[in-house]
Amino acid sequence: MASNKDFRQALICRLIKNNNISDQKTLKKLLKANGINISQGTISRDILELRITKGRYTSFSKIGYYSLPEESLQVTEDVVRYLGTKGFRSLQTSGNLSVIKTEAGYASSIASEIDAMHSPLVLGTVAGYDTILIVHPEHSPQSHIKKALGEVIPELLE
Repeated sequence: MASNKDFRQALICRLIKNNNISDQKTLKKLLKANGINISQGTISRDILELRITKGRYTSFSKIGYYSLPEESLQVTEDVVRYLGTKGFRSLQTSGNLSVIKTEAGYASSIASEIDAMHSPLVLGTVAGYDTILIVHPEHSPQSHIKKALGEVIPELLE
């Protein structure tokens, strides 16, 4: 079984991959919203261990954003797949809508992962505090929807 540190570092990589994070304070807030409350020192050590760097400045802004080395992406995705999706509770589908229930505070990060899939079976998501509404194309087979969402929520494939 992977450790809490492995899970935390996998979550850090997911957050950096899916959000424009420019400082440790923002990263700490996002971690806390996902149920991980750690010190600034632990975040600094994780950033060093994961070899996270500040990306180049954009042409529109003077702010640099954290970016990941390629190997971190693969290792952490494997750990996340192994651990399952923290915060997932249930999925209900009716017609072209699905509702995912999560633990408090997890809806936004799971919805972000679903959006990042760029699946043709997901037209869009709306995330609240503990609920995600997903809109699918008309007449999408539920089995196909479940399989597509299983890329982000491995528990759906069990």
